[in-house]
Order: sequence, then structure tokens, then C-alpha cells
Amino acid sequence: MCAAQKQNKFNEMEARIWETGWTSEGGSPFPRLEPEKLKQPAMETLAKELKLNVAKFKADMDSEACKQQLADNKALLSKVGVRGTPGFFVNGRYLVGAQPIEKFKTVIDEEVKKADEALKNGAKLHDYYATIVANGKKSI
Repeated sequence: MCAAQKQNKFNEMEARIWETGWTSEGGSPFPRLEPEKLKQPAMETLAKELKLNVAKFKADMDSEACKQQLADNKALLSKVGVRGTPGFFVNGRYLVGAQPIEKFKTVIDEEVKKADEALKNGAKLHDYYATIVANGKKSI
């Protein structure tokens, strides 16, 4: 992603990875990640499809700058309690692992209710999110 970003194609690369990196084969009703489709040769193929400068893309993939960006992102995720995927945050509340839609609905409904109550009690909308994230739970 960093290498695509350096050629202003982050969003396009991300979309192509989501489109091509998963399979529904194997009888499961849920798509699963295909690790082979995320390795360097596959990324280079996507870069070609997006008409990136592939030589620059390959050099950037191996660059210290992109390696450092990845390490920084990993450290930030670790700092907020993320240890793997999937992981989701809803107003600072961390849901770890695959969850049924009902779990998301419950958490979102709870958060909407809390936000509505806070706003009724004088909280400022533009400050609310920063405040709840700062005080958010790491997991539920």
C-alpha cells in the first residue's frame, strides 16, 4: 500500500486488493483471505493493472521508508490493543474477532444512546468523539 501511495494510487490499490484477495471457495459461506494473492508477485500484477511505474513500485516496496511506515502502523495498533484481525472500533470500544451482526447492532445502539444522552446534557458535538475515544475501552 505504501508503494502505491507513493504514486497516488492508494485508494485504487486498496480496492483491487479487496476485490482480488479473497475467495469463497471451499464450501464456506464466508470469504477467506488468500495469502498468495497478497504476496509481492500478486502486488506487482496489481501495480501493472493500475498502470503504476512497476520498477518504482518494487523499489518502494523494499524501501526503508515503507518498512518504517508499516512498523509505525503496527506499533500504533498494538498501543491501542489490536493484536490481530479482524478488529473493529465503535466509538473507542474494541470488538475483537469476527462478530455476528447482532453484536455490532447492540454496540452501535448503545453508543448512539450514550451520544444522544451526552449531547442532551450539554456535550459539544465536535468534542464528543475525541472525548469518548480517549476514554474508550480496549475490548468488550
